[in-house]
Amino acid sequence: MCSSDLKVIELTENKGVSNARNVGITNATGEYITFVDSDDFVSEKYISTLATLQSRYPTMLVMCMPEEYDDKNAIKYKNDGDNVNIYDKEEYLATQYFYHPWACACAFNKDTILKNDLFFCVEAKFGEDAYFVNKYLCFCDGLAISQKRMYYYYIHSDGGSISKKGKNYTSKDVESRYSSYKAYKEAIELYEMKAPEYVNDIKSSYCFLAADIILMQLRANDHNTEITDNLQHVLSIKNCFNYILHCRYMKHTLLVLGMKFMPNITYRVLERINDEGRSN
Repeated sequence: MCSSDLKVIELTENKGVSNARNVGITNATGEYITFVDSDDFVSEKYISTLATLQSRYPTMLVMCMPEEYDDKNAIKYKNDGDNVNIYDKEEYLATQYFYHPWACACAFNKDTILKNDLFFCVEAKFGEDAYFVNKYLCFCDGLAISQKRMYYYYIHSDGGSISKKGKNYTSKDVESRYSSYKAYKEAIELYEMKAPEYVNDIKSSYCFLAADIILMQLRANDHNTEITDNLQHVLSIKNCFNYILHCRYMKHTLLVLGMKFMPNITYRVLERINDEGRSN
């Protein structure tokens, strides 16, 4: 890439990753946009692979598989082959946490973003990638995922990108995680207007998120009933049933059902399991 192709924008104030990406979107001059976090890197053929995918599947959201690494483990360059897996919109929306819920390693059409005002939600402090992808997917036919691992995603050993076991959560942590609920409502409203046939699918996928926040509330001894009531609304019988139909992981299913019907008992059981795990 020539230096003339590069444009550096200096932000005078740190307003978070969502704001930075929105600035990048506004100033981008190319036809497609991809996001790379500052502590990640990509292979030499990352851009060309996404470009080839986009030409083959012009109405799809295209992406490649990510590879995680951390401070303790060396990067393992592996390739799962040249296969491209195709997923329809319904399957992804209902099971997104098992596929690719972040915005990195994807290629997005800039005109689609600008035309439909699909910017990142700056208020969300957690899960902002998933909601951006959800909104963008509203205007796609599905997903095309290359099995080539060409995006290398850094996992912070201090818990920056993975949750700490046994962390003492506070009400501030709950509020931060709950900010994702606002972005969730934005996505739901978009689908209600543009693609109502997929509303139930996207609602069900947030059952796990709602259950996870309720569990965090219990761990933080947080008694904000407004948050609890809103999240229990997400955990409706209909949404939970649809989630169970798609969920591939039993522990996720048990968490959703537990936080819906027996939150306190489920919480005590999970804490007992965590305590035993830490003692072994």
